[in-house]
Amino acid sequence: MAQVQLVGVSKRFGSTIAVQALDLDIADGEFFTLLGGSGCGKSTTLHLIAGLETPSSGHILFDSEEVTARSPRERNVAVVFQNYALYPHKTVAGNLAFPLLIGGRVPKAEIEAQVREMARLLRIEDLLERKPRELSGGQQQRVALGRALIRRPQVFLLDEPLSNLDARLRVTLRREIKTLHQAVRTTLIYVTHDQEEAMVLSDRIAVMHAGRVRQCGSPREIYHTPADLTVAELVGSPPLNCLDVEVREQRFALPGGGELAIPPAQAERFANLPRRMRLGIRPEHVQVTSSSGLGRGRVQQVEHLGKETYVFLECEEYGLTMRAAADCVLQPGQVVDWTWRWEHVLCFDPHDGRNLHYVSRSGVQGPKVSF
Repeated sequence: MAQVQLVGVSKRFGSTIAVQALDLDIADGEFFTLLGGSGCGKSTTLHLIAGLETPSSGHILFDSEEVTARSPRERNVAVVFQNYALYPHKTVAGNLAFPLLIGGRVPKAEIEAQVREMARLLRIEDLLERKPRELSGGQQQRVALGRALIRRPQVFLLDEPLSNLDARLRVTLRREIKTLHQAVRTTLIYVTHDQEEAMVLSDRIAVMHAGRVRQCGSPREIYHTPADLTVAELVGSPPLNCLDVEVREQRFALPGGGELAIPPAQAERFANLPRRMRLGIRPEHVQVTSSSGLGRGRVQQVEHLGKETYVFLECEEYGLTMRAAADCVLQPGQVVDWTWRWEHVLCFDPHDGRNLHYVSRSGVQGPKVSF
């Protein structure tokens, strides 16, 4: 295991800047996830940590020791990619044993013992004599995980390892990855574009966009107190509702001419903010009410997902998405009154996207960012 630090790390490919002045401090034994969309720099960051790419500037340290110029083998890291890359001519046992056979330093009896222990941990004992072509996608992924872990790396790196699997199998395997990490406690750095994976698996998440980390924190912190609009829109499903408003004497003027009176209990929270803002409210905090609400909307669409229902409302010149209970009986065309939970309303600067209420753990107001 190792503490991993990136200090001012940047990576350029010609005129393209893939990673910009990245600072990360990943604790020994932590499950740390790099989350972001395509082209955000998350896989490049993983390759830099692995030694598969060399930074254009900056430093990479394991346990406070410089490793920037070291090869992947010298860093003692293991990487699992989304395509598994198993040796097709070898059995599962042969694939698991391969890292231990290199150099011929590990006795045969010890190799056999470690292969069987890893197979037991991954629940693939009955597959040891099979070839990769005889395995399902999930079984192949377990073998790839085992082959990476068997030589006890300092750092375990996973690059979109579940993206080729169907939704049900992804849920099963992500639970197994979490259990595996709890068993081995190796520092694990995980790359994904799937916010649900990141939220379920991680001790901490670094949300990346345009080569930079926009926010780093626990899943709960990332979801409930996003540093900026980019983070807020990336994390959460259905996506965040956003409304451009103007503040007028304890009221919000909405698109289309409507107004919302700020409750007295929330007056202090919304005091001293810019005249124009972008409000954000998550769908689970929007509700239909039988009494007079904050506004009125027409049900445009209803999506029943079994465990819950998504309702899409048309409200004059803006729309709202609401997450409702599974037994929701609303129908398209129905006109309803809606309200929201004021304590969960987020306020963003319309120019730079900052969460106007966000304060980092260091007590510093969140950085200004473009979006």
